[in-house]
Amino acid sequence: MNSREAGTKCKLITKKPFGRTSRVLFGVLSLFAVGSLHAGHIVETTLQFNGEGTFVYESGFEDGFTWQNTVKPDPGGDDFVRGHYDYGTCDPILGLPCEAGEGEPPFDKDASNWLGTDITQCQLLDATENPTGETVDGCGSPIRISRVGGGKFDALSVVFMAGTISSSKGGHESGVLGYLVNLDGDAWTGVDWIEIDLADVGQPVGIDDLEVSYQVPEPTSIALLGVGLLALMFRSASGNRRRCQAPAEPTRLVS
Repeated sequence: MNSREAGTKCKLITKKPFGRTSRVLFGVLSLFAVGSLHAGHIVETTLQFNGEGTFVYESGFEDGFTWQNTVKPDPGGDDFVRGHYDYGTCDPILGLPCEAGEGEPPFDKDASNWLGTDITQCQLLDATENPTGETVDGCGSPIRISRVGGGKFDALSVVFMAGTISSSKGGHESGVLGYLVNLDGDAWTGVDWIEIDLADVGQPVGIDDLEVSYQVPEPTSIALLGVGLLALMFRSASGNRRRCQAPAEPTRLVS
């Protein structure tokens, strides 16, 4: 290394991580991010509750939705109880026809089972809400229906078998056995859940053919947003550079 190289002074020039250009780019990406939350397509589906079984306590699933009876304090003790649900079938004795004739209400759009519950055989839970293996009668709890993993949805219509339903936004609706009821208004839009409310009666309550819709973000929008943010991070990280300055040549006096 010669004396000139030894005297070279270098300075690390650190570029501000968010200069003017970066701030503009960040603003554009932020607006895009907000837009991507609203961009997407609407999925509409009808929950038909076509499972089989009675006195079910575990969660049921269909088309991205789940349902289970809620937990409530045991009215006869210090523990908790969870009601059961049934996949009901057509029953002429209860007035539930197997199919609708022409001009009659749509008792069952696809002549399948329906989701219901009653006040018998509640699952007894301990203080930590774990099953004890025992059941009790005369209690019951609502069936809560929500999206798997959470998320808002719109409840559009339902076929009533008996009872009433409510929503997380204060909606409350009832209907005549077998009739299709449209669920209109803000109380049924953007809800977290709906419940099949339990009446203190021995007969089953329930619904069928619950029509719902929800929004799914477009994967391309999410991917583009991620690429943009990565580009911004790379630009900020690569903005640092080193600038070196050689020492000035000594002034020579000419005699």
